[in-house]
Parts: sequence; C-alpha cells; structure tokens
Amino acid sequence: MYFPQLHIGVEVDEAHDKQQVAADELRMDDIIASVNEEAMDDFLCLRVDATQSIEAIEQQITEVVAVIQERAANKELS
Repeated sequence: MYFPQLHIGVEVDEAHDKQQVAADELRMDDIIASVNEEAMDDFLCLRVDATQSIEAIEQQITEVVAVIQERAANKELS
C-alpha cells in the first residue's frame, strides 16, 4: 500500500514472502521508482510481519497507524 501524499509505503510480509525475497525486492524497486525525487528524502516504508501472533500483528498495525496519523497531522493534505 502506498500513501503518496505522506510518502509512506506499507508492506505486509506473509509466510510465502520469505520464499520470494527477489520478487519482494523487485516490488519495492517499483514502489521507489514511482516516488518522485523530492519525496525520496522522507519516503518511509513500514512493514507488518503477518507471520507473528495475532497480538503481535495487532501491535504492529497500531504502530503503523500511529506513524501514518502523525505524518498526516504534520502535512497539509489536499
């Protein structure tokens, strides 16, 4: 998932992703290529490891949402 106004990407890593490292790297390259140069300075990729317990996943999501909310609160969104 990518939030272009916030320059934040969110990647959910599932069990099969651990076997597709090269494909994941290509996908991340595609995301980075789509980000314009001025956004690269503050581009942030947040990850959620979906192979963890439900409680750990919930905690990771809470942390990701907090970062997104903080960045949104500090940017003028149009």
